[in-house]
Amino acid sequence: MRLLVTVLLLSVFPSIVFAQMYTSEIAWMGTEESAANEWIELKNMSSSDIHLDGWTLRAEDGTPDIRLSGTIRGGGYFLLERTDDSTVLSMTADQVYAGALSNSGEQLELKDSSGVLVNSVRAKSGWPAGDNMTKNTMQWSGSQSSGGWITAPPTPRAENALPPIPKAVATPQQVSKKSTDTTKKFSLQENAAGVEKTESINSNNEETQQPAQLIGVNTFWLVGSAVAGLILGFLVLAFQSMRKEVL
Repeated sequence: MRLLVTVLLLSVFPSIVFAQMYTSEIAWMGTEESAANEWIELKNMSSSDIHLDGWTLRAEDGTPDIRLSGTIRGGGYFLLERTDDSTVLSMTADQVYAGALSNSGEQLELKDSSGVLVNSVRAKSGWPAGDNMTKNTMQWSGSQSSGGWITAPPTPRAENALPPIPKAVATPQQVSKKSTDTTKKFSLQENAAGVEKTESINSNNEETQQPAQLIGVNTFWLVGSAVAGLILGFLVLAFQSMRKEVL
């Protein structure tokens, strides 16, 4: 009956406080000191404290099987260290647990005191992040668009690393536009060169045609002068003839 009431509350109030808990970081590879120094971090996204008595964090294969206890503060973290409190140096564990995480992957389920599934890490076929060589941990990025989990230097009981900024990749449309712009640029350059070439040719033609124009003008003046001379000579002869008749 209690389980049924909890399920109904979740369907009506999806933002209820215990739905704000999740597994935020997993050091499934251990630390540089020892591969057995595994640890898990839980995050409370709500502003209210959550009492973890009766809560469980369990792997599907049964190891580890952690029965949680204690309190996680609103907006705070809960650090689980394997075997003893020396797993994360200079930091006190909120709880110590037993049982190793498989390096080939696990499916972890976080359930509240009523047995309701609050959060799960589906990595049965392999951990999506974390590095066994560098000992960088698997951290929740808070964004499904970045793949959810990222690999980054450990941040126990602290904010996780920011997801990497994706590099800008030119789309086919941008590449096509760039090619078109380049073609237009070359076309304009060629057109400009063609105009200059045409102007140069026209200039040469004008220089070639200039002597012919000068010859035509000179011929006009010579012919005109000759005609004027003939007319003047004819007038002089006519004047002399008229003068003789008068005398």
